[in-house]
Amino acid sequence: MKPQISVVIPARNEEAQIVETISALLDAVVVFEGTSCGEVDLRQGLVEVIVVDNASTDATVSLLSPFVERYGVQVLTSQRLGAPKARNDGATIARGEILVFVDADTWVPPNLLRKVRALVCDEKYQAGVFRLESQEPGLRAMLFWEFWGFARRFPLAKAKAMPACMFSTRAVFDELGPFDEAVLI
Repeated sequence: MKPQISVVIPARNEEAQIVETISALLDAVVVFEGTSCGEVDLRQGLVEVIVVDNASTDATVSLLSPFVERYGVQVLTSQRLGAPKARNDGATIARGEILVFVDADTWVPPNLLRKVRALVCDEKYQAGVFRLESQEPGLRAMLFWEFWGFARRFPLAKAKAMPACMFSTRAVFDELGPFDEAVLI
């Protein structure tokens, strides 16, 4: 079965967060496919998850092994350093009609994949980005994210970072081209 959605995760030295990120994505797969966690098999389902290891020197890859064996998470090794290059390498092998790009330190909500499919199929979106929110409660975290959202609106080159979660249809990605690999973030 060809997956409907391919999730691509660039990862370089992400041992601190990668387990939580993959676990959150598996929860989103459960909601999307209407199964239980024990039934998730990405090798035969509607979603594929591709982690592009970007020359990690920590335990990132070894922490992914249980997810590869049990759920069918794919790990692609790329020596081309940089998140845009890793995203492009992952997109090259992705088979889904919808590409979702998630940073390795981003925990997605359980309804993410359903929301993306609804935006593409029902509302005819071709691409989109999602707003970031803190996992930490409290005023300090809220003020940081408010400041960051505000600072990104200024015409400052260093204030422009790619969001941690975005999507595109395969057709639009192929038409407009891959991520600009000259951009650092």
